[in-house]
Amino acid sequence: MWYKEVIKSFINKVKATEQNNAKEFLKFFFVKLKRTVFKTEANTHFQIEMMFGVISKLFARFNDAPEGSIDLNYFAKYLVGLVLVYAKHGNENYDFRNIDFIPLLIKSKYLGLDETINSYEQVLKTGKRTFTSSEQPLPFRAQAFVLAMNSLEKWILEELNYNLKIIPSQMTPAFKKMPPPLLYGFLAETVFLLGRSTEFDDFIASIYEEIHSDFWRKFELSENEQQFYIHLQSLIHLVHEFELENERLHTLIFRLKIASYAYLYNRNASSYANFAAACLSDIKKSAAEFQNFPKLKLTLERLYYSLKVLGLFHIQLETNNDAFFVEEIGIVLQLEGLKNNLKFTDDVSGQAAENVRAAIYDLVASYMLNKRTVDFKFFRKQFREIIEQVRPVIGHEFQGELFLARIEFMLLCLGLINNFVHKKEKFNSSRQYSERENNFFIQLEKWSDLSELFFEKASSDEQFVLFARIVEIIEAVIGTSALVYFQNRSAANCQVLKFVCGEVIAHCGLMLCQMTPQLRAVDSSLPYDELQKALSQLNLVIDQLDKSLTDYYRKGGRHTSFSMIESTNQESIPSHKRSFSI
Repeated sequence: MWYKEVIKSFINKVKATEQNNAKEFLKFFFVKLKRTVFKTEANTHFQIEMMFGVISKLFARFNDAPEGSIDLNYFAKYLVGLVLVYAKHGNENYDFRNIDFIPLLIKSKYLGLDETINSYEQVLKTGKRTFTSSEQPLPFRAQAFVLAMNSLEKWILEELNYNLKIIPSQMTPAFKKMPPPLLYGFLAETVFLLGRSTEFDDFIASIYEEIHSDFWRKFELSENEQQFYIHLQSLIHLVHEFELENERLHTLIFRLKIASYAYLYNRNASSYANFAAACLSDIKKSAAEFQNFPKLKLTLERLYYSLKVLGLFHIQLETNNDAFFVEEIGIVLQLEGLKNNLKFTDDVSGQAAENVRAAIYDLVASYMLNKRTVDFKFFRKQFREIIEQVRPVIGHEFQGELFLARIEFMLLCLGLINNFVHKKEKFNSSRQYSERENNFFIQLEKWSDLSELFFEKASSDEQFVLFARIVEIIEAVIGTSALVYFQNRSAANCQVLKFVCGEVIAHCGLMLCQMTPQLRAVDSSLPYDELQKALSQLNLVIDQLDKSLTDYYRKGGRHTSFSMIESTNQESIPSHKRSFSI
């Protein structure tokens, strides 16, 4: 953690003869801090804010002190005192009491409090002083610790002149010299504080200006990351164009710059979680606020969707309200697939298809942000109008027919999601499946069973998180697409099902193959070969579903229109839930 390294940097201020003891004290301090403060019901944001306050006062007191000039007792007492007052200051989620901090005094020799604690214990035992508590009586030693903590709290407040205000600018030079991994970790964890005070915003801005000058040389952006920055730049231009003096928007833009920069330095699940938590909710609120500015609202919707897409291959925790539903993963990958497969024989058809893809992208982005309030009938009407407008232009060739079928299939998938969101499921236990279709469900169930083993491993070893996430994505796309197809059996939908599943199996399957050798070296007991075999079997049974469609029609089956969700106990399809929680 960034704050540990910052606090350790003050060791050189302690007298040279005591610096080894200072290292020992800090090792003890960080362990006890984690157990006493960071294991409580106080939220993570408060803990970060608390440590920022502690560090700001350390800088104010010790940054200009000559090296080797500070007594360890004074430094240790000052540090513990700061934790005490900032943990209690402004925390609405947990009511800290001085008794909670007793573990920090166990090695009281480093704080020079042994004599004080022993003295309190003696007067308590003789009855010369009493300890009042509304709870059950404490041992005399514990009472002495609490009295010592009371005394320490009074002492540190006097040292601070009862001023707990944080002055970030005092820390700017030191933070600019912080090693990049720590600095970006700090930015990622504290970006939620932007907008709360001008002083903190100026502090972060000064650091950002120092480090972002070589941004484009430092990071090689993926296509989705480039798309995100295009939308962010569009938002910035629109704010200038409309001359909007909206504090929320300006803070949001600042957050997006800082949080995205910190994420790019360390593209992992934790970094993305900080990025998303700091920005997604505010993007949504801003979009709702600017309903009367269509261009601005559309840009915010695009930004929201593109930020969610950046997290596709990261953990999506169930506690994150903005995380993708399992069923939504298929929509994202289908949109990506359309972008990568726009191959037409003439430029007119190609441009028409690209225009449709862009329009569908905007509709999906709008739906993803507003899916709990959107009028789905109106949304579906817009979707179909776009399809019908372009059908005469591209529908005359095979590629165009497939393109339109894929878009219509996406609309069916969105209908599935809409029903899940609004809890419109209904069950049909009487549905019958052909032998080939039952075989598909059996193979999907095998894949799901194998997936659980990798999820379990990922919960204890972060090296396996991406692998497990890819396994889940395969299951989500195939499962959701199959559910849509079985509700809407047609030759075109069968072709799209095979196309969509084939794409995800080819792309994600290759990623699994590339990762397997390295992970096998870490843990060879996992069923890597069985997983690859199961994927091949899934691909095979999906490829044979068109034959079951022929059997379905031969037996009198009819093409059905998707309206309500129907499922049976036979269907091994992912239920409506947040994806990948460990």
